[in-house]
Amino acid sequence: MPRPVGRHRGIPLDFPDSIDVGEHCPDSILATVHPSPVLRATDREAACREFRDDLRAVGEALG
Repeated sequence: MPRPVGRHRGIPLDFPDSIDVGEHCPDSILATVHPSPVLRATDREAACREFRDDLRAVGEALG
């Protein structure tokens, strides 16, 4: 299920049934970037802001 992260950042996606992870299968997943590109970004402030937005979306999804 490879997807471009940019188009799906911060949007809960259904976890695919085709991936078997045993009894602890999540209902959904959220795409984000690995923190290392944030540190190397030309516009680090914007990259940090977007990453924080991703983390907020995770928090909201968890309730």
